[in-house]
Amino acid sequence: MKILIVGGKGIIGSKVSAHFSKKHKVIIAGRNSGDVNLDMTDSGSIKDMFEKAAYPELKDNIRINVVSSGLVEAAVVSGL
Repeated sequence: MKILIVGGKGIIGSKVSAHFSKKHKVIIAGRNSGDVNLDMTDSGSIKDMFEKAAYPELKDNIRINVVSSGLVEAAVVSGL
């Protein structure tokens, strides 16, 4: 699992990051340190943070599974 921690280099965040990084992929966002530089006043910075924390390959897999199973077509036919 990927875990995004904002402020992961701070006093509390560093402890939380250390704990979760033992079993998970931890992405740290912060002002001047971490995996992603984050400026909460800049929408591009916020978007970049979420893109780096996302699973784009999972989204593609879900789309493939929905298309191949025919769920969308069944929902349309049933009137949902």
